[in-house]
Amino acid sequence: MTDQFDRVCIYCGNPADSNEHIIATWIVNELERYTGRKILSHTMTSADDVIAGDQSITTQSGSNKKGHPTLEFTTDLICANCNSGWMNVIDEHVRRYMNTLIRGRTIATSGKMRKAMAAWAVKTAITARFAHITPLPVAAEWPKQLMRDKIPSADWIVWISYYVGNRGFWYNQSDFNLAGLTRIFPTTDQPPTDPPVFEHGVLMTLLIGQFCVQVLRLNGEGAPIIPAIGVALQIWPTGPATTWPPAQHLDESNLEVFASRFIGAQMPVVVSGPPNSTDEEPQQSSIFASPTVTPEMLQSDETYALTIGFNCQCGTHTDVRHDTGGPLRDLTLPYTAEVAYVCSGCGTVGGGKFTMLQVPGGQH
Repeated sequence: MTDQFDRVCIYCGNPADSNEHIIATWIVNELERYTGRKILSHTMTSADDVIAGDQSITTQSGSNKKGHPTLEFTTDLICANCNSGWMNVIDEHVRRYMNTLIRGRTIATSGKMRKAMAAWAVKTAITARFAHITPLPVAAEWPKQLMRDKIPSADWIVWISYYVGNRGFWYNQSDFNLAGLTRIFPTTDQPPTDPPVFEHGVLMTLLIGQFCVQVLRLNGEGAPIIPAIGVALQIWPTGPATTWPPAQHLDESNLEVFASRFIGAQMPVVVSGPPNSTDEEPQQSSIFASPTVTPEMLQSDETYALTIGFNCQCGTHTDVRHDTGGPLRDLTLPYTAEVAYVCSGCGTVGGGKFTMLQVPGGQH
């Protein structure tokens, strides 16, 4: 607990004189009504973090002045004006959607809905970083921008997913960077002399009932371009008007993989490099890929090939070799192609369109 004389609000800088609940009491009430059980006294952990130390957070039972149960996942670095003012307004704007989302009912992702959910998700991600035993790093501009504009900047990316399972509530947030990963340029042009460096990025995944939200923020120069995946709908900063839930869902087999999908370059981040002093336009995008990509692979002029595995309904596994049509250095992600195969077990013809989201080891 920070000394009261040293505490200042993380958003406005005024003396911190309030205790902010990361998850509003009305959300706790909605979830408990849906699940029919208490969610209190759960343990929440962050993923794969070595910078901020022990991140375990044990929530405790509590109640507000009206006797309603609360989730005591809190920070005391908020002032009363922010807590009861613009932060409360953001919470109230998502209230009309949360009941439907928690219960997994179909809802249209209108522009108003996406804006409200994105603001709430980013506010939750930022504020929660101060509720950890050892607070996670927060760039000074992040809370100031959100308080000023009441919506996230375009540097934040927010997805919503559909979860099928019995967890009820789950929180996961980490502090990560892309240090140590191979930087690939898809052309032989001279790379930017000042490549973007991403440290202390935000990756939060929050599960409430059947609703899952994920927030990503990279701290550095360059705009990330994240390939789409079937289990998540991107609602910020872009996203077409569609309906939730998506056709694919999260469950116990893929939830934690989804929560850590950017850790260790499990998924690529394509970043536009800063402009060269002699160019008007930014140089070619670069790809941060897994360490399995070697310098020899980047220098090779041979066609880059992939081995794609298919599992037929009869139980037979078939591997298909697919040539991308050029060397690795010319590959642009996401890479999409039509692939067909004939099952050796039953003769069924299968395949279809596939999209490569990251650069695996591959072969030449």
